[in-house]
Amino acid sequence: MSLLNPSKALWYGFITIAGSAIGSVMGYYIGKWAGRPILARMVKPDMMQRIENLLNEHGSMAALLIGFSPIPDKPFTIAAGIFRINIVSFVVWLTISRGIRFMAEVLTIIFFGKTAVTLVQQYFGPISAVICIIVVIAIAFRYRMKAHDRES
Repeated sequence: MSLLNPSKALWYGFITIAGSAIGSVMGYYIGKWAGRPILARMVKPDMMQRIENLLNEHGSMAALLIGFSPIPDKPFTIAAGIFRINIVSFVVWLTISRGIRFMAEVLTIIFFGKTAVTLVQQYFGPISAVICIIVVIAIAFRYRMKAHDRES
């Protein structure tokens, strides 16, 4: 749509961000109300506990990571609801990271026009991968610092 009407590209970007945020909240509540019984049939109890612990400890950082990645975020929002991670923090970080991602695409379209499609197809995956690696390193560093503080 932005390519067809570049003057409205920013508007489309904000609508996409709002829709993503609303979808994240809906996915969270789907997981909260109906997801645990389904997951319990698919995952052993000890694994479910480990996943829950990881999401509770790193939920916001995980939301940041998922938001930048090209991976669909809806399964993650459902898992966040199942394990009841902090919804405000989760939705804020997911919306910020998705917003940055969506607006980067919009700005690429505004500045490069039809060439943007090629640029996004060629470079957005590698750029997203680099951002994800940085976030994973930040999570590992945070985890290591917490472990070090507990040992002290």
